[in-house]
Amino acid sequence: MTRRQIKYHAPDLFLSVWAVFGMIVLLYPSPPRGAVLGGESAVQDLPSGRTKKTSVSDLEAVLKKPAPESISDLRTIEIQLKKITDQIRRSTVGVRIGRAQGSGVIISKDGYVLTAAHVTGSPGRSVVLTLSDGKQLDAITLGLNRKLDAALLKITETGEWPFSEMGDSEPVNWIWFGYLAAGFISLLTGLWKAGKTTLLAHVIRACGGGGDVGSKVEPCRVLLVTEEPHGMWSRRRDDLGIGDHAHCIARPFMSKPSHGQWRAFIRHIVELTTEHIYGLIIFDTLGSVAPYQNENDAAEMQATLMPLQAIADTGAAVLLVHHPRKGDGQEGQASRGSGALTGFVDCIIELRRYSRTDRSDSRRTLTTFSRLDESPPEVVVELTDDGFISLGSRSDANKADRAVTLLDILTTDGLTVKEIKAAWDEQDATPPSEKTIRNDLEYGFSKARWLRAGAGTRGDPFTYRLGERVQT
Repeated sequence: MTRRQIKYHAPDLFLSVWAVFGMIVLLYPSPPRGAVLGGESAVQDLPSGRTKKTSVSDLEAVLKKPAPESISDLRTIEIQLKKITDQIRRSTVGVRIGRAQGSGVIISKDGYVLTAAHVTGSPGRSVVLTLSDGKQLDAITLGLNRKLDAALLKITETGEWPFSEMGDSEPVNWIWFGYLAAGFISLLTGLWKAGKTTLLAHVIRACGGGGDVGSKVEPCRVLLVTEEPHGMWSRRRDDLGIGDHAHCIARPFMSKPSHGQWRAFIRHIVELTTEHIYGLIIFDTLGSVAPYQNENDAAEMQATLMPLQAIADTGAAVLLVHHPRKGDGQEGQASRGSGALTGFVDCIIELRRYSRTDRSDSRRTLTTFSRLDESPPEVVVELTDDGFISLGSRSDANKADRAVTLLDILTTDGLTVKEIKAAWDEQDATPPSEKTIRNDLEYGFSKARWLRAGAGTRGDPFTYRLGERVQT
């Protein structure tokens, strides 16, 4: 994007216009993700007292419209929602396991129940289920998936039960594979000046024509809402060669906005996303533009976050950049403020320095906690002259570091594992164990990084040395 082509929008003007004229939003309901429309026909009442059956294809045609076009369309939607609501009501159950309580959904007529893993705990526990009519049933806990927070129960009483059929999951369209997906909301957290914005800038650049930032990035148009002045992103644009696909709104509010101004701003973002076909919307940082006064207040945080779903509903990926809490929380809790934030988003990305003591180390660790299976639990990326590259897991990166040390210790004369360990002890205050060194030596030998001699017995131990086969 050239200096003249980078786009800035004037929020003060459009917020003033909205304040005068307001905006009427027609909420257009659509079936929840995963819900099955079913094979039955929707039935509509006609003024003559007769009924008109609407096929599933007709219903889908109505739901695909940008907005209802007639009373008939609204009536079709209403009837279908009533049918779905009644089905869900009858198949939804209360779950009680000891003192823990929650809810679940019966997903088969023979009594399998889907619920949350944090409610069930371990398999084999006794469960009491309460149906919508108040009837109580005995059940037992089966398997669980803690990453997805999903668990399965089984009603132990005989009978056929009302259930909601499981729908086919929709394919996920990734903007940045494993981290940013179309129609989903992600949260990026990292310490101040640890490289969040640098990583962000490289992702934005890669969106220009596709590329790789530790994982594949698909081409798309980007809208960035930033707390930084125009000049900072203009410099990054020129330094990195960010193209015309990226647009920017810098510091949209002169002061902390009200919730009404925030909702109006989000509606404007939705309009821009639809008009310019943005594939990625970034808020850097959320706290700089959000209306909440107390980020630890769950209700206020929830009121801030809910409007963002309208952006995701356009099909764009949404990325919220946020500051960490003091002390760097673990297990998906690094973000500052209420847990309503981390509970709301679909993917949590936590960025940390690979080495906390070496500021010159250009490697960063990305840890994810996600509802999406494709998100990698942990990846180490390194900033090179050509951009960010993936080094694999932290274990892979540690192994690569140890290989460099081994190449420094080994000579053209053969050394045993004990001799290598002794040499390592002299140059490193926290050397690896003999077992780790032995495993690394065998791995390096299999990759032709050094040579091995000996029988591997007590009387004739393996020795390792540099030679002609060495690969760096």
